[in-house]
Amino acid sequence: MSEAMESKKCFPELMIGMLRSGEGSGNIDQVTGRLATQYERYKLTQQVKSAMTYPMILLILCVAIVILIVTFILPQFQSLFDQMDSLPVPTTILIACSNFITQRWYVALMVVFAIVVVVKLIVGIPGVRRTLDRGKVRMPVFGNLFKVIYTARFA
Repeated sequence: MSEAMESKKCFPELMIGMLRSGEGSGNIDQVTGRLATQYERYKLTQQVKSAMTYPMILLILCVAIVILIVTFILPQFQSLFDQMDSLPVPTTILIACSNFITQRWYVALMVVFAIVVVVKLIVGIPGVRRTLDRGKVRMPVFGNLFKVIYTARFA
């Protein structure tokens, strides 16, 4: 069976190797059962990834729209805001952020880049990573899904 699958050149080397070892040891039924389980988990992972594509696109579009509003639309209302005696605190903060992003966009970009680098460094610490992974597994909705994915990767 492993020779036939190898001749087709469309099966992964790991699968062919596992079948070859199962044929040699006489445990091909157990090996094919494990391969089926692994394939089902892989399929589940692919379904989760495809299900997360749409929310990621929406998140990116929302961030782009907020940046568009803060950098192009809000400054056009600046003359209207200047005529008012006082503005609410959230509006004042939003105008200050808009002015900062339009005038010093490079600083905002460097700050975002620095935050990403620092977060990656912190997550790279084994203790922090372990804590985050424990938190993922204990999440109310996705915890069981993470357990299945991590178990499949380990196996």
